[in-house]
Amino acid sequence: MFRLLYHFSLTSAVVIVVVITLLMIFFRHLSVEDLVNVGERQNEILTRSIGNFVWTEFGPHLRSIKGADRNTVIRQARTEEISRKLLPQIMGLPVLRVEMINLTGVIVFSTQRDRIGQDRSGDTGFSAAREGRAASKISAMANSAQAIGDVDVLSSYVPFRDADGTVVGVFHIYSDITQLLADIDKHVLHVLIALLAALGLLYIVLYQVVRRADKTLRKQHLELQSSEKELRQAMADAENSSRAKSQIMANMSHELRTPLNAIIGYSSTMSSEMFGPLDEKYKGYARDIHRSGEHLLGLITDILDVSAIEAGKLDLYEENLNAGTVTEDALRMVGFRSDEGHLHLSSQIDEGLPLLRADRRRLTQILINLLSNAIKFTPTGGAVSVGVSVDLENAFVFTVRDTGVGMDEEEQAEVMAKFGQVDSGFDRKNEGIGLGLPLTEGLIELHDGTFEMASEKGKGTTVTVRFPPDRTVTP
Repeated sequence: MFRLLYHFSLTSAVVIVVVITLLMIFFRHLSVEDLVNVGERQNEILTRSIGNFVWTEFGPHLRSIKGADRNTVIRQARTEEISRKLLPQIMGLPVLRVEMINLTGVIVFSTQRDRIGQDRSGDTGFSAAREGRAASKISAMANSAQAIGDVDVLSSYVPFRDADGTVVGVFHIYSDITQLLADIDKHVLHVLIALLAALGLLYIVLYQVVRRADKTLRKQHLELQSSEKELRQAMADAENSSRAKSQIMANMSHELRTPLNAIIGYSSTMSSEMFGPLDEKYKGYARDIHRSGEHLLGLITDILDVSAIEAGKLDLYEENLNAGTVTEDALRMVGFRSDEGHLHLSSQIDEGLPLLRADRRRLTQILINLLSNAIKFTPTGGAVSVGVSVDLENAFVFTVRDTGVGMDEEEQAEVMAKFGQVDSGFDRKNEGIGLGLPLTEGLIELHDGTFEMASEKGKGTTVTVRFPPDRTVTP
C-alpha cells in the first residue's frame, strides 16, 4: 500500500534539517568573515596611529634589536620609555595586547612583558605582514584558537610602512571580539527561528497537497484493482470463448467434412457415369454438385486453419524442398483459372537454387492462395507472374505480380483483415469469404517469414514473401 505521507514527512524533515544547517553554517561563516575584515581594517588604522607615534621616535632603537637576550631587551631604558608612552594611547580601546616586531622577527615591545624578545619569524602571519599583507585569524576552535583568559580574540599581523611605503616593522594586535561573536550567534539564532517558521509554513502547505495526492492515489489504486479484476474476468471469458470456438470448429470439421466428402464422392461417381449413362442435363447437375462441394470443403478447411493458427495449434511438417518444383506445381493447379480468364501466367525461377526447409503442403497453399488472388483481381488479357530467387542474405524470396485493378492503402488494410473483402467489380465473379490473404500471412509467419504487399490503384499488385536465411539449406 502507498506510504506517500510517511516518505514525505521523513524526507521533508531530513531536507529541512540539512538545509537549515547548511544555511546557518554559511551565514555564520559570512558573518565571521565580515567581522574579521572589519576588525582587520580597524587594526590597520590603529597600527598607523601607534606607528606614527612610536616608530618615529624609537625606530632606530627597535631596528637595532636583532638577537639580544630577552631579559636584556626588557631591562633596556628605551623599552620602559616605550611602555610608558604607549599604554595611555591604547587605554579604553578594545585591545588586549599590542606587540611590535622588527623585520628580523623579534618582539621588541609587548604590553605583555614576558613576550618581549620572543622570535616570531616562523609565524606565517608575520611572514605575510613582512611582505606587506595584513593577516588575521580568530580564536575559533576549528582555527587553532588563541585564547587570553575567557575571551575570544582577533589577532592581526599588520605591516607598518614609512613615508615612502617601505615596510619597516610589524604590529601584532589582539582585539577582544567576544561580544561581537555573541551578537553574531544571537543574530544567527534569530535567522534560524525565521527560517524554521517559513519552512514550517511551507511544510504545512505541502503536507496538505501530498495528503490530497495520497488520497487520490489510493482511490485510483482501488479503481485500478477493480479494473484489473474485471480485465482478468474478461480474459478468462475470452479464453473460455476461444475454447468453445475451438470445440465448435472441431465439431464442424467432423459434422461437415464427413457428409461433404460423401457428396463429393457420389457426385464424382455420377458425373463419370460409373454405374450407367446419364443425360447431359443430369451430368451437368452432378458436376455442379461436385464443384460446389469442393469449394465448400475448401472454405471450411480455411476457417479451421485460421482458427488453428490463432490457437497456436497448427503444426508444420518440414522437409527440404525444391522451391522451383513446388512453384511449378502450384502454377499447374491454378492454370485452369488463368485460362478461364484469358490471362498470361508465367514464372521466373532462378537456376541452381538451394533447397528450402519448409512444410510442402503449406508452401503450396501459400503460393496457390497468392496466385489465385492475383488471378481473381486481374481483368481479361492481363498478366500474372511468380518469381523465385535467393537474395544477398541467402534468403528465399517469392514474388507474385499482377496487372490487376490494384488497391489503395485503405483497401490493402481491409483485405488483410479476416473476412475483409474489396468490391472491385471483379472479385464478385468469384466466391470467397475473405480469409485467403490473412491465412497466407499466418502460414508465412509460422515459417518465421515476412509478408509485404505493394499495390497501386489501376496498375496492379506485387506481393513479396521472404523466408529467413536459416531456412535455406546450403550444400
